[in-house]
Amino acid sequence: MMTGARARQDNYSTPDQTADVIFGAATDGTTRLRYIAGTDAEAMLAARASMPFEDYSEALVAQPGLAD
Repeated sequence: MMTGARARQDNYSTPDQTADVIFGAATDGTTRLRYIAGTDAEAMLAARASMPFEDYSEALVAQPGLAD
């Protein structure tokens, strides 16, 4: 059974997905500075938006395997 950071890797964006977002950002002709690259990033941003920063920060640090 995988735990911690290793188990979360199953939900990470693929390198190809990230590359597509980077290419789009570099060629979209806008001055936009932030892009969401994948469902894992969308989930993190949704979690961040749903709680005060202090709670979000504590939740990140409390994740099992974060230091793996």
